[in-house]
Amino acid sequence: MKIVLSNIELSESATKRLKDSLQKHGYEIRTEQELSQGEKEHVEILLHQRGERWLTKEKIGELPHLKLVQTFSAGVDHINFEVLPDGITVCGNVGAFADPIAEHVFGFILILGKRLFHQNESLKHGYYDHRMDAMFLRGKKIGILGAGGIGQAVAKLAKSFRMTTLGINTTGIATEYFDEMTTMKHIDDVLSRSDIVLVSLPLSAKTKGLIDKEKLRKMKQDCILINVARAEIIVEEDLYNHLKNHPEFRAGFDVWWARPKPDHSLSLHFPFFELSNFIGTPHVAGDVEESHEMASNALVDNVIRYLQNEPLKGVARREDYLGFHD
Repeated sequence: MKIVLSNIELSESATKRLKDSLQKHGYEIRTEQELSQGEKEHVEILLHQRGERWLTKEKIGELPHLKLVQTFSAGVDHINFEVLPDGITVCGNVGAFADPIAEHVFGFILILGKRLFHQNESLKHGYYDHRMDAMFLRGKKIGILGAGGIGQAVAKLAKSFRMTTLGINTTGIATEYFDEMTTMKHIDDVLSRSDIVLVSLPLSAKTKGLIDKEKLRKMKQDCILINVARAEIIVEEDLYNHLKNHPEFRAGFDVWWARPKPDHSLSLHFPFFELSNFIGTPHVAGDVEESHEMASNALVDNVIRYLQNEPLKGVARREDYLGFHD
């Protein structure tokens, strides 16, 4: 007997696909409440929801034959890799939310690039400010830091605006929808040439604090910086000071350095919303009515790949996360 342990509430269609595939390959599925003490040694796959308690050293020790941890979220920065034995593969649900997030990215770009808020404010106060400083996207360069599922979806949309797409990934190997691809070794070149910079990298020990005041200075004076990955990739104080001192520089963020409180209030260390060149959204870029269905089926797709001994998507590199939670 082989067991999949899951407390994730998947969509109805994804649940059916998962159960059919597991039955075909001789697996059974259990929730934490259903799992008996004797069955723990048979758990091979753990479907992990962010915030769920199974990924502690003690809990992992109860699952001696665990081989795969598949998360519902795209990011795996919430996982402490120090407590996982070397032989366990961890996969993020990469690309599961890519298309709605890409649309959200272009919402930021169009609002900031076309200065829609500024124009609306002028009209609201009775001033007909007929300025001609909106960004024409055709021919502009968008630098995409992290050319995974989200990065590729954004690049695809960017090509419909006839933009030039510059990407950074771990290999530098050419990817569809990108005009140029390179590695982190050449990040300064990508930053200096881009009219728009998108951060869609995973947060890890290697990317935390990647964009600091020196990297911000590499960007164009009127660059638009978008972050839909994790806030900690960018140094908060450095970004605030850069925005304050460079009013033509603009930023759109869907991610935050501080977690919201139980009452959903958000405490900021710096008054970003007092700046006219900053807009933010409460981590909703991937939240559309269809999100749960898409993410559920993307997760099941990867589990099926595992069952069929096919290459997995979203495999996290353990070395990128060691020391991250110290």
